[in-house]
Amino acid sequence: MLKKKTGYLIASVSVCIGLLGLIFSVIGTRAATLTPGPLSISYAGDQLFNETNIEPGDVFIKDISITNTGTLPHSFSMSAGNVSGNLANVIQIEPRDGGSAIWNETLANLAAIPNGSKVVIASIGPKSTKNLQIAAIFPSASGNEFQGQSSANFSFIFGNESTDKAEPSSFTSLRPRSLGQSIISAITYNPPSEDTSQAQPDQTNSNSDGTAKGTTTVVKELCFWWLVALVILIISLILYYRYNKGREKLVVWWLWPILFAAALYVVHYYVDKSYQQTIFCHWFWAIEAATLIVYYIFELRSLRENQN
Repeated sequence: MLKKKTGYLIASVSVCIGLLGLIFSVIGTRAATLTPGPLSISYAGDQLFNETNIEPGDVFIKDISITNTGTLPHSFSMSAGNVSGNLANVIQIEPRDGGSAIWNETLANLAAIPNGSKVVIASIGPKSTKNLQIAAIFPSASGNEFQGQSSANFSFIFGNESTDKAEPSSFTSLRPRSLGQSIISAITYNPPSEDTSQAQPDQTNSNSDGTAKGTTTVVKELCFWWLVALVILIISLILYYRYNKGREKLVVWWLWPILFAAALYVVHYYVDKSYQQTIFCHWFWAIEAATLIVYYIFELRSLRENQN
């Protein structure tokens, strides 16, 4: 009997480890890579920007890596689409190379460019990689007109220019707007109420010209706690199932897994706020529900076997 229980435990742990590997593989494929035409664009996270409670002067920076997988030199361009919100005319987008700005445009201007895209790098050699930064800037001069909640929702579209020489292969060279390879982003400004006290002089960073200097914030680390909570739930359900099998059921035995899953969801909800959310974070409740359904299917099957 002891050997049998040990075997079940080893099998359960093996399944969980395999599930971990599969999920991490899915995350890496979905959230970190775009492949418009001959370019492969990598970045960390699901949304390029997903910032809340920002303040005037804040600068949010995201690292991206662009690889030309083709056999000819290609440009790298970007545009903005689906732009909405009253911060669209204020938030500035600034591609940077080694910390130096390449150009600077507001979201609204970037979305209204006549030819649909703006060149970031004129040429990337075949099989070469270029590492850049994309900065989203909330100018320190922005003020009272944005009191109350303000936001900017937008998509970045990345690709190479249609004027690039076509690859002698199946690669396509189209303008970024027609590639359909976009990253959804959102920035929300929820300033303090008017009676909030001003920062003390020793708490304010200043430039040499005396203007206020905002904080520079690197994009949050990708959230992984949903995965930790899911593994805990799966292992707990397996052990609970093994405990109940062949025994008299506990009072309202069916309720305890639901309560435990709810507790894990609450913990995940609050911990998740400190990290950059992914699609798995938003749908964690559905993942838990699917896991519980599978568990109850096995439990009902076990009950029928005992009755027979």
